[in-house]
Amino acid sequence: TILFHTPLIKRLIKETEIARFGFLSGTMIKAGVPIHMVFELLPGTTTFKNYATLYSDMSQEIQDGASFKKIFSEVKNINGLLPLPVRQMIVAA
Repeated sequence: TILFHTPLIKRLIKETEIARFGFLSGTMIKAGVPIHMVFELLPGTTTFKNYATLYSDMSQEIQDGASFKKIFSEVKNINGLLPLPVRQMIVAA
């Protein structure tokens, strides 16, 4: 919690988590892992509770059949975790 209130460290954590998210999810999808399994596995790749919670919530919504656009519109504090351009790329893909 303290780290997310320190400006430079917060930015570094956010960019690292976004890069890790993109690399790991892309690698798993290329390997043939179903998308719902990707988001079930992602919470174990982060040490930050807010990102683990985001991935878990996304996994549940995906299993329920929700689209990424719907998920991103319903998740609170999404702007602090995934910037708009990243969300737009995910929705477009």
